[in-house]
Amino acid sequence: MFAVPLIAALVLWPLKSKGLRAYSACNFLGFVACGVALSGSTPVDQVANAGTLQRVLAVTVFGAIGVVCWVAHATLRS
Repeated sequence: MFAVPLIAALVLWPLKSKGLRAYSACNFLGFVACGVALSGSTPVDQVANAGTLQRVLAVTVFGAIGVVCWVAHATLRS
């Protein structure tokens, strides 16, 4: 599950769409930021912000799955 944002970035990056490249970069950076915050290496209070961090992590993982499926569907349809 945690490899999904990296795989999505690798799948979406070669496409010519600037929007997909921007999404891929922002999604991957958001995932890395959540990983750093959840690892305890930052002064972010994990107890107070646990719900927010989990939601951002879920958006980066499951959002990437949705976008890659959408791109695959659009590509295979045409």
